[in-house]
Amino acid sequence: MTSVLTRRRSLTLMAGVPALALLGQSVGAVDDNAILTVRGPGSETLFSDEALSALPQISFTTKTLWTEGNMEFSGPSLQSVLAAAGVPATASTIRLTALNDYSVTIDRPLIESTAPIVANRMDGAPFSVRDKGPLWLMFPFDLDMRFRSETYYALSIWQLSLIEAE
Repeated sequence: MTSVLTRRRSLTLMAGVPALALLGQSVGAVDDNAILTVRGPGSETLFSDEALSALPQISFTTKTLWTEGNMEFSGPSLQSVLAAAGVPATASTIRLTALNDYSVTIDRPLIESTAPIVANRMDGAPFSVRDKGPLWLMFPFDLDMRFRSETYYALSIWQLSLIEAE
């Protein structure tokens, strides 16, 4: 079973006690494993590395401005993460925030089925905060010239921890 937890912000029972607590699900245990939070209209979804790895994976090898040589990046597409979190396709703007509160905004038309990915593996292995992880929004820069532009480089946020959809 994957560790994906969806919480409805509007769903509370018994004087503010979260409904999940009443159902016997341990929010704290899942929170300890969560590396990504996705907030959409009326909901919040927490993803562990295991949950992200359970989504369809995309891999590509590319050079970046921030690494040496070719590196293989793999992980689920941003589009599939948003879909798994129940973010409606009508959400036009997606804000991505890093652990250090740096953020970027990506317009929905730039999100395709195969790019960008929420990379949780670099050369087949998880990577640490020290190495720009554990999540990095990555584009296949060598696959298509259009990805080699300031727009896409600026969107390649590392240490990704929060996605908010409007």
